[in-house]
Amino acid sequence: MFERWRKWWVARTSPPPRRRVSTTKEGIRLWSDDRPCGEVRFSDVKQIFAFKRDLWAVDLIGLGFRVAEDGAYCEVDEEMRGFDELLFFLERAFGIMQESWWEKVAVPAFETNFTTLWGKEHSGRFLRRP
Repeated sequence: MFERWRKWWVARTSPPPRRRVSTTKEGIRLWSDDRPCGEVRFSDVKQIFAFKRDLWAVDLIGLGFRVAEDGAYCEVDEEMRGFDELLFFLERAFGIMQESWWEKVAVPAFETNFTTLWGKEHSGRFLRRP
């Protein structure tokens, strides 16, 4: 009984994992607490899209990198360390200018505002993470 309570307490009081994204000319790597937890090669990307997630009191803007025809994608968001560097890279490598899409996704509030930034739109359902 005590062990179960201890695990609950540790999970409840532990800080959330530190998430970040790093960018290379080959792709992006996702990190959680300084451990790699995902990777996407730009050569595998079929579509880059932006969206907004409603978190009740605030919204979170994210980017998705679709890597498969079945809709599998990898997701990053504005709260991750390295997000600004990724935006800068996308501008240079893919011609995706932040000014051209940010406001479309940010306004109106509490709507998804899904926007394709690069590549062919996917007509089916999107699956989470490859």
